[in-house]
Amino acid sequence: MNEYMNGEELHTMINEKQDMVIDDLLPIGVVLFGAPEKTGKTFFALQISDAIVHNKPLLNFNVSKGEVLYIALEDLKGSIQYRLKKICFEPSKHMHFIFSSDGLSMNLTEEIAKINKHNNLKLVVIDTLAKISRAEVNIIKANMMRWQIFIN
Repeated sequence: MNEYMNGEELHTMINEKQDMVIDDLLPIGVVLFGAPEKTGKTFFALQISDAIVHNKPLLNFNVSKGEVLYIALEDLKGSIQYRLKKICFEPSKHMHFIFSSDGLSMNLTEEIAKINKHNNLKLVVIDTLAKISRAEVNIIKANMMRWQIFIN
């Protein structure tokens, strides 16, 4: 349902506190990072993941500790391992990986539910959307609210 308000109403309303994974930086919910190729998106996603699983500040922002599910649709295991070493990632049982070289041949809702069943899932990274077909993007969009419920 749409809600309409004018600028004065928006300015004077009482702010609702949004739950955050990283204070003042990353809210719970769906966030899309987009940038040209080879600009560091994967490194940044891994650094965010590292901060969450080890409960350490990221860029001086407080982080909410939890589990991370990292779905690598293009990178090989060795490539992700290399990047984790570059950011000095300490191994953690709270960081979960799925590698799929054939695009999205998995049921993401089931995979997220498996990880979150007994854990405190805070972040799901899907790297990269380039291999996902238009139909699969629509499936992802349709399930985003369900995944947000899992993550909350």
